[in-house]
Amino acid sequence: MKYFKIIFSDKYYFSILATLPFYLIIILLLKFSNLFTTIRFYQIRSNRIGHFSIMPELFLTRKKTKKNLNQLDIFCFDEEICNKFLKKAWSRNFLILPRMIIFPIIFWLKKFKMKKNLIPREEFFAKDIENLLDFSEPNIKFTTNEKELGAKLLEELGIKKNEKYVCFSVRDDEYLKKTSSGDYQYHSYRNTNVKNFKLVAEYLNSKNIKVVRVGSIAQDKLNFKNDKIIDYPFSHQRSDFMDIYIIANCYFYIGGGPGIDSIPILFRKPKLQTNLVPILGTTCELKKVMTIFKHHYCEKLKRNLSIKEIISENMDNVHHTDKFKDKKIKLIENSPKEILDATSDLLELVEDEDNFVKKINQLDQKTFWSIFPLKKKNKENIPLHGQVRGMISPSFLKNNNYLLN
Repeated sequence: MKYFKIIFSDKYYFSILATLPFYLIIILLLKFSNLFTTIRFYQIRSNRIGHFSIMPELFLTRKKTKKNLNQLDIFCFDEEICNKFLKKAWSRNFLILPRMIIFPIIFWLKKFKMKKNLIPREEFFAKDIENLLDFSEPNIKFTTNEKELGAKLLEELGIKKNEKYVCFSVRDDEYLKKTSSGDYQYHSYRNTNVKNFKLVAEYLNSKNIKVVRVGSIAQDKLNFKNDKIIDYPFSHQRSDFMDIYIIANCYFYIGGGPGIDSIPILFRKPKLQTNLVPILGTTCELKKVMTIFKHHYCEKLKRNLSIKEIISENMDNVHHTDKFKDKKIKLIENSPKEILDATSDLLELVEDEDNFVKKINQLDQKTFWSIFPLKKKNKENIPLHGQVRGMISPSFLKNNNYLLN
């Protein structure tokens, strides 16, 4: 009885059950084909841009490291598509068939436990644990027409050819409110205040670098906009294509928590991740990715927690606002000065890597990574981190040395 409740809980399952004889024939054919070659199936998660960007990129990058694969991989997308350009771009790289055909095959392969014909989830794992991205080219390539369109739209936004600009993102609740029917308030611990990016925008402008706030949907317009600070989500040039193209061509990127923070990784762009929480989400595998965290203020102790204390309280991998409240831990956003200092660090790294690496306090970096739980694994026993190539912002560690206690 439980089995049929599962079947009828989704509209697709009606057709799956009705066409069972047809799919049984497919299953038998797959079993026979396994004697010669392996045909594998997978449904690409396409409803959230963070998953829809980095997971296919890592799958393709990992596949390039494997040789003489005697297999054929066939895919479908989720029912929901969060970005139509990404769907188009990935369709150039994957063999994509309609979901109504592929989803039932995946369903019955799981029921008959034919794992050989299912692409394992670890091949789509969202972390670069093999440290491959720094040594590979992006898999998404823009066509000549797309490049011409992107350049035209950038110029309409006020960015001329070869002009430097930095993208920054800010997470709020507006995107999920408008695109999802569920209650996603438990994600509010990731939200950031756009006003805290004013100082860094002005700093970059003083360096003759324009600044673009990115994202498809935003709650509040910028109150510090000028001809060098562009509020892209509220522009006429905003589209699914430009959501990707504008980040793909930026000088570097400053993340604030939303799913689009994965897009710069697709195109190997230097990135500063601000206000990161939980701390286990740190991207350490890429050389030009830098991180600063939200402060974990303990109301019981009346002070911020160190990295060791965050780990000992089992708060290093928490993804629910109420769990922080239950532990009486208040998450404090990075200050405008912290974001500015960390951005200055990244700018130095990008423009003069050798001198920057020489002058920073390497002991702080080594101490941090010796404390950080690099060897942790997820429930499926997959490591959450690869070898350390990135860094925590040196100025952030210097000014918040309590983290290393």
